[in-house]
Amino acid sequence: MVLLHRNVAELGEQEGHAASSENRSEDLFQSVEHMEALLKAKDEEINKLQNRKSDFQDLEEEREKIIKRMQELEQRNFELEQQVLKAEQSLASSLDARQQAEDEVRKVIEVLDIKIFDLNSLRQSLANFLDKDQLGGSSEC
Repeated sequence: MVLLHRNVAELGEQEGHAASSENRSEDLFQSVEHMEALLKAKDEEINKLQNRKSDFQDLEEEREKIIKRMQELEQRNFELEQQVLKAEQSLASSLDARQQAEDEVRKVIEVLDIKIFDLNSLRQSLANFLDKDQLGGSSEC
């Protein structure tokens, strides 16, 4: 009877171990599934980060191109500003030269007006002289 009791106890223990093993197997299976789900999520996250890295590299290349283009445009803008300054200086110089020419023309016109007045006065004087000479010469003959 002791032997039977012992066998029953062993069977109970084996059953407990079997149930415990089954529980452990179920726990392990759930843990494996959980780990696989985490691994899949991490793989997806890695793929997203790699895509972002690729996008970031593309953005960085585009940024470099934009910076280069901006520097080129700034250089071109500087050159155009220099051309505008030269054109403004040339215009100012031309305006000064034009003003000087106009002033000289005015002076020449004033001198010519005086000369014309003098010539008109001389012509009038000669005409008067000739008239007097003719009048005086006719009376002497």
